[in-house]
Amino acid sequence: MKESSVSVPSATEKSQLERQKRVPIIEALKKHRAEGVIPFHVPGHKHGQGNPEMVELFGSTMMELDLNAMADIDDLANPVSVIREAQELAAEAFGADNAYFLINGTSSGIHSMLLSALNQRDRIIVPRDGHKSMYAALILSGASPIFIPPSIHPEFGFTLPPDPEDIESIFAEVRQIHSLEIKAMFAINPSYYGLSPRLDLLARIAHREDVTLLVDEAHGAHFYFHPGFPRTAMSSGASMSAVSMHKTGGSLTQSSLLLRKGDRISNESLRNILDLLRTSSSSYLLMTSLDSARSRLATRGRELLEETLKLVRNVRAQINSIPGLHCPGPEDFRNDHRVGGFDETRLTIGVQGLGLNGFQVERILRKEYSLQVEMSEFQSVVAVATFADTADSLGKLVGALQGLARSSNVSQKIARFPEHPPVPPRVMNPRDAFYSRKTSLPLTEIAGSICGEMIMAYPPGIPLICPGEVITEDIVSHVQALKSAGAALQGMADPMADRIRIVEGS
Repeated sequence: MKESSVSVPSATEKSQLERQKRVPIIEALKKHRAEGVIPFHVPGHKHGQGNPEMVELFGSTMMELDLNAMADIDDLANPVSVIREAQELAAEAFGADNAYFLINGTSSGIHSMLLSALNQRDRIIVPRDGHKSMYAALILSGASPIFIPPSIHPEFGFTLPPDPEDIESIFAEVRQIHSLEIKAMFAINPSYYGLSPRLDLLARIAHREDVTLLVDEAHGAHFYFHPGFPRTAMSSGASMSAVSMHKTGGSLTQSSLLLRKGDRISNESLRNILDLLRTSSSSYLLMTSLDSARSRLATRGRELLEETLKLVRNVRAQINSIPGLHCPGPEDFRNDHRVGGFDETRLTIGVQGLGLNGFQVERILRKEYSLQVEMSEFQSVVAVATFADTADSLGKLVGALQGLARSSNVSQKIARFPEHPPVPPRVMNPRDAFYSRKTSLPLTEIAGSICGEMIMAYPPGIPLICPGEVITEDIVSHVQALKSAGAALQGMADPMADRIRIVEGS
């Protein structure tokens, strides 16, 4: 992991800094609003005049700027002026050749990456603990995954990044089978728990094996703007990366970036894929937020994140002084060859020492302390700190955890968490299974069948089982444990997961 340092900007950096102060979309929208244009175009609320309740809730400015594409404010489908300039500024800020605004989330970026890099039946190496959008992209593309089995930290209970040696072994095995060829590798930087893989080694392997490296950076937008964070995809040699600006970069929910670098994926091919997937009614509110967040990060990110790191280091120390709690830090992974870096703004708080599971702690924190964490699971909760946090907001988190520790009674209730089930065998391509004829059976009767849908706890949205995989008794038991613990399950036609869809005849 890189260390923080203070340096004097060069003349080139000063010039870039001046450019990054520009917010071309915001400038165009302000000009458009000042002209007092009378709308005879969609959206139908027409500057909020047709929905005064929304004006009262959101304010007149936001409603007036909820616009559709026109010449003076450009068009995301074929940007030629202000949106084009804003995307070029984003590419410069993130060290990419091209940056594309995504207004239907990072999921659409992950879909675009796989669809542009792979054809049907092409093979891709993917970590098993990928987000559901990666699995959706496998279904859309028809690609065939080679899964890297997850390693679980024995003390903390969460998944670790893939071992580069396991990936080397996969390539060695494939070389023995002349009919097989791997076209791409997929990496996650960082995981929900703040752990980054050895992107330098993964990129080296990808380049040696002549495969395309694609990276899910949904939780790593801030990595690009301070040296105290793990390596980024663009600086490591990846071909593409999908970045959730809304998660840690300060833009509005659902707004993200797709970054491209190098010549493995042509810009023209990528644009064609984006045109297939995105709406033709792109939200200017979301694009404006991307323009603004990019400028703020590029011009003030280092300063803001420096303060954030000071705050979270203090908070982590305070949490670790509370009996029954443990919040891992970079020192816990320093000697693990799988871990390439640790995001200190991720506060993964182990709570089993309180005699509670994470789902219970999340509910208590919300109900009794009006505090909402990002995620909970059997033995931990995850709180996300950003440059928007203050000593006061983080102090309230510490205070709530101290209160929770004082009120817990370990002797009455010792929480246990089930081990993560092994990756089930796959007997069908995910796309084939997804589109096959299906039938629905009770959860208690599905063991041995081929799954026809995804089952996952959300967040983090990592499937326990995917279409085309054989449902094992371990999977059934784990789903039952999640249901009993109060986890939120997704991916099934039955939202309660009482019945699961399987491939008919399996």
